[in-house]
Amino acid sequence: MIRKLNESKSVEVYNDLYDYADNYRFTNRWTKSNVDKKLNGVKRLFNLSDTELDKIVSKVNKDFKRKNKVKSEPYADSSFKTESKSIKRNSKLNEAESYGWVVNDYQAKEAYNFACDYFGEDELNAQIVSVISDEELAACLAYLFRMNDFREWDEYLESEQEDDFID
Repeated sequence: MIRKLNESKSVEVYNDLYDYADNYRFTNRWTKSNVDKKLNGVKRLFNLSDTELDKIVSKVNKDFKRKNKVKSEPYADSSFKTESKSIKRNSKLNEAESYGWVVNDYQAKEAYNFACDYFGEDELNAQIVSVISDEELAACLAYLFRMNDFREWDEYLESEQEDDFID
């Protein structure tokens, strides 16, 4: 006999999994092992079969991707973060804050990647360049030029100096 998941239980499980994804999907806690623990706990708590849980997870994936305008589904294998042991639980958190909006230093790349998915990489990069000071931009570019041995910059500067003398 095939039992049917009652509607209220299905809604409760959906809400629980959606809220979990909404709270943790874009954090370092969104790892395969953490999500598997959550899914197994929900499965046991609500006495769900694999098929019932898979149906609800599929609906959460579809709705979350659509509502949050992201490229990957939250419960898809490709969306999990790699597990890192480097974050110390008792250490002071460094963060950037702007009028209540906070990004922790350890989340910077994660926040950047998430924002790229939302705004598009070109648009986000243009916004970042317009926000940072010329001094910060110059320091970043000098570092990148050094790391990439970008001698074309020196050649460009030399040609600009020659042009200045010719005029």
